[in-house]
Amino acid sequence: MKIFDTTLYENKPSDIRMHPATMMYKDALLRKYYDDVVIDCPIFMDFEDQKDVQAYKVFKELKALFPNQPVGNYMAYPQRDFWRAVKGYENPEYQEWVFENTLRRPTAMLMDIIVPSLYTFYATQTGKNGWESYARANILEAQRYGKEVFPVLRPLYHESARELAGTLIPQDYFSMQLDICLEMTGNVVIWGGWQEEFNENEPWYKAVLSKGLL
Repeated sequence: MKIFDTTLYENKPSDIRMHPATMMYKDALLRKYYDDVVIDCPIFMDFEDQKDVQAYKVFKELKALFPNQPVGNYMAYPQRDFWRAVKGYENPEYQEWVFENTLRRPTAMLMDIIVPSLYTFYATQTGKNGWESYARANILEAQRYGKEVFPVLRPLYHESARELAGTLIPQDYFSMQLDICLEMTGNVVIWGGWQEEFNENEPWYKAVLSKGLL
């Protein structure tokens, strides 16, 4: 089981107790700026609104340069969904979501790995409308492509989370998120920290250290 670090915190310790990985952003991808790629580690392409054909073109270029490193397109497959995902498999809206993800299969299969986003929108952790239900459904959809899955977490609540937006997720909540991702996929990727100072006492990092992994 592996926890991967793609955080952007300033003054991170050299021994952060996570595996390195590279999150490549739209601007660098389109400019073909690959100097920041960490060698011998997974590469996650964050294309935002870019089309599949553009993502695949860059994917091929990355594979030519880094043939032994797995590459995936972040948040492209499956379509991240909360409310349809928590409705349950028999629900027509859930089935509609599954169908949409099936349509994405041809391009998903061109990637080495699947990189779903599992950001936190609500404080509810478990139960029908909790993060766990949403995460498990999205991971199951990601696994339908038959490739290794690298779920991405952020230590903060999503910007749409109203009064919680941008605040730190409690340690027990983030620890549960790590556990579910590791249980289902064996991997979890952590992103965040843009223009923020690293703080070893923040709840997310305490949760990471509690797993005793490298």
